Amino acid sequence: KYNWTQLEIDAYDYASMREQDARGVTSKAVRIAERNALIIGEEIGESKSKEKGIVKSLKRGKLTLVEIAEDFEVSLEFVLEIKEKNNF
Repeated sequence: KYNWTQLEIDAYDYASMREQDARGVTSKAVRIAERNALIIGEEIGESKSKEKGIVKSLKRGKLTLVEIAEDFEVSLEFVLEIKEKNNF
């Protein structure tokens, strides 16, 4: 048995709780960062997929720019940027 005073036991318990709180905060921050990275990755993938489809539509030349923007649910400005970037 240890010969700790009640004050020492309370201080030890308090320090242990503070360490656990810090681990919890760190763990939560990591989970949030991972979730945000996943969301951003999905958005980038979706954007690239839309861009490829827009490029294909521009190459075909059968649709107007407005129709392409509506089909891919993007702004007309976005379609124009892709058109200029790919020299169509």
